[in-house]
Amino acid sequence: MAHVRIYQNSACGSCHLQGGCSSKTLGGNTGRLVEAYAADGVTVGSAVDLSMRSADGLLSVLLSFVLPLALVFTLILSLESRGMSEELLAVLALGGIASYYGVLSLFRKAIRARISFTATLPADSVAENCDLQYES
Repeated sequence: MAHVRIYQNSACGSCHLQGGCSSKTLGGNTGRLVEAYAADGVTVGSAVDLSMRSADGLLSVLLSFVLPLALVFTLILSLESRGMSEELLAVLALGGIASYYGVLSLFRKAIRARISFTATLPADSVAENCDLQYES
């Protein structure tokens, strides 16, 4: 396994106004460290391309966005039919989402074992957004 730092550049990264851009304060040029399987030829410090299986990407979207959205709609529609106030509905929907992500975090190791990235050398030898930091 290798640790790959992904750099997320904001739109103002090359702008002459980048010192005053608010997107830099919202995480403009930060990096995120992810674990990936290193393909043959990948060494420490080399620029890499990250890939994942499409099934893993679909599972990520399902767990992160689709299921929580379905949960919110289900909670709101089922509780609204019981005549609850909108304020209580909003609080219960937010509580349901918080509970969902709390349960999801309990299964973090199983999800991390299921969803994986692969770091490969880029075909054109130019990868600007990923940089292999170190191996473990």
